[in-house]
Amino acid sequence: MLKYLKEATKGWNPYIENSDQDELVIICHGWISGPVKLNFLADFLSKKNYSIFRLNLSTTFGTVSKILNEANSQLESIDFGKSYKKVHFLGHSFGGIILKILLNKDDWKTTDRFVTLGTPWGSTPFAKKVENMIKFKDDPSLFGNGIVLLKQALNNPIKNKNIKVGLIGGDKPYKEKKVDDGIKWDGTVPTESALSLKENVVDKKIMHLNHTELINNKVVGVMVSNFFNRGKF
Repeated sequence: MLKYLKEATKGWNPYIENSDQDELVIICHGWISGPVKLNFLADFLSKKNYSIFRLNLSTTFGTVSKILNEANSQLESIDFGKSYKKVHFLGHSFGGIILKILLNKDDWKTTDRFVTLGTPWGSTPFAKKVENMIKFKDDPSLFGNGIVLLKQALNNPIKNKNIKVGLIGGDKPYKEKKVDDGIKWDGTVPTESALSLKENVVDKKIMHLNHTELINNKVVGVMVSNFFNRGKF
């Protein structure tokens, strides 16, 4: 896992890619991941004339407060109102939860669209087992940070009701089998969980892809670009 995380971050310092565009996409990676793992979508959207800003957060071992402090600190470098006429948010897995909290904390007037890919809005079988076994404090790390942050995200509605939200979930396990209770999932997140958020949602899609394929698929890239452009996949 440590080797994977090292490859996923590679000392990444957040910066604005393709910075001379009118619209910006802020991208957040998931748990046990990093910005390098989102190269495909970042490059695809950059070619669609979006500026890109990839967060690099301590999602695996960081505490709740550390993750949010890192995100806010990195985003301080962006002048949302003056630099870009529209700002969009794209989160993969745990990254979608973090981005929703950021939307709750700051009512950015230029924020327009929010898309999540395989984000466990209804939790995961693994997280539910861990939560039943361990009573987490308010600021845990490792397994507990995602559980606590999900509760924060769900308990705080998106302030800006003009933001349109789109959800994409996968239904293809890494190995062609289903979890014990027979529900469909992408190998990490149940399909129904990825589509269960209600706030501001205007479109949702199921793709026959696993959790990793969701961020490395051209069709998904087209769908995300379409949503940012017209509010539909």
